[in-house]
Amino acid sequence: MNLGWDGMENKQGITPVIFRVFRDAGDIIALFPTIPADAQGQLMQSYHLGQFGGADYIGLTRRHIQGWEAPTRPAKPAEYEEMKKDLEGRGYKLKVYSKNSIFLKNRYSEELKRMKRDASV
Repeated sequence: MNLGWDGMENKQGITPVIFRVFRDAGDIIALFPTIPADAQGQLMQSYHLGQFGGADYIGLTRRHIQGWEAPTRPAKPAEYEEMKKDLEGRGYKLKVYSKNSIFLKNRYSEELKRMKRDASV
């Protein structure tokens, strides 16, 4: 199963991904910033190999109370290598980003609108 906008992937066949590490346990999470997981605004994520679901990007990447760190930090290539290889083995062509951007947010918004439109038909 490939994820991406316009049903499968972008026009170049590339799926953007942001890898993060949970500070407490060291587990890796792959966030797909252009793919809605649901109509409520969560984006698609892969946590552990082969498990997909919704994620709150801001909740995972921003500190919530002054002095507290975000629950995740950017992953280093050596940390996310295994998960990247697993996803590529499933047919993904990935482009790794270090953080979300206005371009990725706009693509996400387009896909979320499409998802909601298709659900109302």
